[in-house]
Amino acid sequence: MDGISQSKNFKPYNNFRISYSTVDFEQNSSFYLALRSWITPVVYQENYYHLLTKLKDSIRKEVHDNLDRSLFYHNFIIDFDVTYDSIVYKRNSFLRLEITFFPKSFNHFRDPHIETFFHTIGKTLVDKINTNPNFEFCQFKR
Repeated sequence: MDGISQSKNFKPYNNFRISYSTVDFEQNSSFYLALRSWITPVVYQENYYHLLTKLKDSIRKEVHDNLDRSLFYHNFIIDFDVTYDSIVYKRNSFLRLEITFFPKSFNHFRDPHIETFFHTIGKTLVDKINTNPNFEFCQFKR
C-alpha cells in the first residue's frame, strides 16, 4: 500500500470507544467505523450464539436505516468480533465491531460531512446496542 492510513477517535460514549479510519487516505476507497467495549451477559444461557446473532442483526438493520446514501453505497460489511465460545455468564469478553463503508465519490478523510456521519451513526449504534437487556457493556475490563 502506497498511502498512509488515518484514524480519528471520538470521546468514549456510553461505555464504548468509537473511531473511524481509512486504510489509504489518498484513495479513500473505504472507511471503517469501529466500536469497542467489554460485553458481559446478564442472562444465563448455555450458548449465547442466538443472542449475539440477534444483536448483530439489529446492528445491521440500524446501519441500513441510518446510512447516508448521498455519501456511501448501500452495501457495507459488518465484522462483529466476539468469541462466541468464550462468552460466559457474568464474565467479560471483548467486543469489537467494525463496519466498512464504501464512498460513492472521493471524500477527504477530514470532510465535516464524513466526520459528522461517523459521529452520529456511532452514537446511534451505541444507543441501540445499550438497549439490549441480555448484556451489559463497559469501557474497561472489571
